Amino acid sequence: DQGFMLSKSIPAADVIEFINFLKKNYEPVELMRIGENGDGGYLFPNIFKEIKFCFSPGVSTIASFEEQLSNDFNIKSYLADASVNSPPINNVNFHFTKKFLGARSFNHYITLSDWIKEVGKNNETNLFLQMDIEGSELDVLVKEDMDTLSKFIGMIIEFHSIQKIFEKFTFKMYNAIFSKILEKFCIVHIHPNNCCGLATYENVTIPRVAEFSFLRRDILNNVKKLDKLVLPNKLDFPNLIKNPDISLPEIWWKK
Repeated sequence: DQGFMLSKSIPAADVIEFINFLKKNYEPVELMRIGENGDGGYLFPNIFKEIKFCFSPGVSTIASFEEQLSNDFNIKSYLADASVNSPPINNVNFHFTKKFLGARSFNHYITLSDWIKEVGKNNETNLFLQMDIEGSELDVLVKEDMDTLSKFIGMIIEFHSIQKIFEKFTFKMYNAIFSKILEKFCIVHIHPNNCCGLATYENVTIPRVAEFSFLRRDILNNVKKLDKLVLPNKLDFPNLIKNPDISLPEIWWKK
């Protein structure tokens, strides 16, 4: 009656097993920073000479990542966001669609697969995805199959409200999504966004928001591998200068 629903959390051991699954698929590789030193900048291996087009849903007021792709590698970026009328900067390599990304195409929403077809890139296999869509990433990733996702050489996806993984339904979604992604991709970087801090339940600490960098496995031999993983990376910067920085808890990466 008060607008709340309560449910029992899943066992912490299930979440730890999921985190261990992610660790097994984390590959330490040499990274570079694309974009500004703050929100909108990301770490990824230098494979951008192999990329032809970037798809970047979630525009807001920052486009430093896409701008550097254009200036340094002449990569054309397709941007989409129904909450703004245009990208924050003008660039000859920007193509803007005033729509949100979603689980189905209707009204001002479009699916990732339909968007790729709409701009004529359905036969490409050298695309890049940079997705920060404020929580709708789960809808998109549940909808899209591996035929669509494998068109991308790399993906940088910001996941929101990760602490909800302790809820039974959300845990199943995360487990299904990451199981699908990690069939063809490995994790090459995780960076917590210091916008929202950490959440702890039964001694398991989780970043509430984090940026995941995925590299398609067939490209792994094209990048420099490192002997061990050390986090935070020296190229990491806090997303918000006004907030204390946070590091990814060791349970997520230290073997």
